[in-house]
Amino acid sequence: MSAYQVNRDTIDLMVSVLVEWGGVGGRSPYVYTYSNLPNDEQLLEETEGRGGYNVTRATYDTADALGRELIDANVRSLTARYSDGVEMCGYYSEGYTWRRVTSDEASIARAMGAVKCYQYQACEYDEWRTSFAHELSARVMDKLVDMISEGWDYERPANAPRVISLMDIVRENKGGK
Repeated sequence: MSAYQVNRDTIDLMVSVLVEWGGVGGRSPYVYTYSNLPNDEQLLEETEGRGGYNVTRATYDTADALGRELIDANVRSLTARYSDGVEMCGYYSEGYTWRRVTSDEASIARAMGAVKCYQYQACEYDEWRTSFAHELSARVMDKLVDMISEGWDYERPANAPRVISLMDIVRENKGGK
């Protein structure tokens, strides 16, 4: 599959999740990252170091900057992957203005798919794994998972029936010898 530039709606959706969509305990105006600082000047001003991590404000005021950061990483990926990567881009971060995408317009599952698509399209440059855009996309996914999660821990229900397979019996017998 070839890499390509994701459409602006995908960027708008990811920024909308960060800025407006809720999660467990509601929406937090902060994005916590552990890798590199953002490249966007406005986001850099809105980011502060706290020990081993960085905290960036994800608000209406920073929405355009969050989108620019994501767009720049996608463009960088294309230029790293293809000699004509710049020509493949239909738009750039300059002049980007965020347009809200509500949870009525896109389901959580659809948004999760969009994040995975973005990550695939933006991962072609060497510094991707330590980039702010990579972590930003991971935080979008975290927020989406929080919105559908039924909790962190799992414990079998007290009176749940136990299904035993032939492989379970073989494993139990191997451990008993």
